[in-house]
Amino acid sequence: MNRKFLLLLIAIFLYGCASLQETRKEVKSEYTCVANRSGGACFAGESKNESSATLSPWDRFAQCLTNKGVKIYGANWCQFTNKERDEFGPAFRYLNYINCDVNSSLCNSTGIKVYPTWEMDGKFYEGFKSISELAAMSRCSF
Repeated sequence: MNRKFLLLLIAIFLYGCASLQETRKEVKSEYTCVANRSGGACFAGESKNESSATLSPWDRFAQCLTNKGVKIYGANWCQFTNKERDEFGPAFRYLNYINCDVNSSLCNSTGIKVYPTWEMDGKFYEGFKSISELAAMSRCSF
């Protein structure tokens, strides 16, 4: 597959018009996926400064994580990254999500090998984390 075609496919995928799941590789585990693709960084949450009166508890929790510098590294094809996305629902947009499909150089230089991986206070936590686990680890209340 030539590079221009691949870049076009990635662009289409990012705009929700196509899926690149044909080249996925997942670890047979309950909580992780293995990195095997190249890409760039994508940060969710265009409008993080909404009035707190209009925010749900999920939104405030996700914003607390982001305000504390917490990052989640993942891949859109990974069922466990998607499980995290489902846990947060619409509040996922407030998380500092780094899509390793789009920015492999950042993920590789950071040493990300498993999806999802959470980064908090300079430490890395691999695999799916429940809301209660994240709350305890981050000291953000839900």
